[in-house]
Amino acid sequence: MIYKFSEGARLPGIDPQAAGERLEAIRKRHDGRLLPKYVVEDARKQSSPLHNAFTWDDTEAANQHRLDQARYLIRHIVVVISEKDEPERTIRALVSVRTEDDNGSTSYVAIDDAMRSKNLRAQVLQRLTTNS
Repeated sequence: MIYKFSEGARLPGIDPQAAGERLEAIRKRHDGRLLPKYVVEDARKQSSPLHNAFTWDDTEAANQHRLDQARYLIRHIVVVISEKDEPERTIRALVSVRTEDDNGSTSYVAIDDAMRSKNLRAQVLQRLTTNS
């Protein structure tokens, strides 16, 4: 089987083929089940091809975890749309986009702002069609 990282993956120094093969080996060792704890256990070994995918400095890892928690929070805030004679519905309040003023880095903007910008709207719609 040939393994690659998905577009946009940030895993420098990790060989996708070696990582995919190692994940498959871990899965097979655990009766076809792959759990994150099995992956971390294997990756602790410096000889593992997965080792460099993780932050082993506990202070830095804790900070990275808090950043992940912040991203999770941002992704799960929704706004309620309530229109006369229509059932109530929700949409994400904030969406991730790349902006030119941030040198192409990713940030979150209000969905209303994204829909008013031709460039940002195109990014949001592209992501929707790619992920469906």
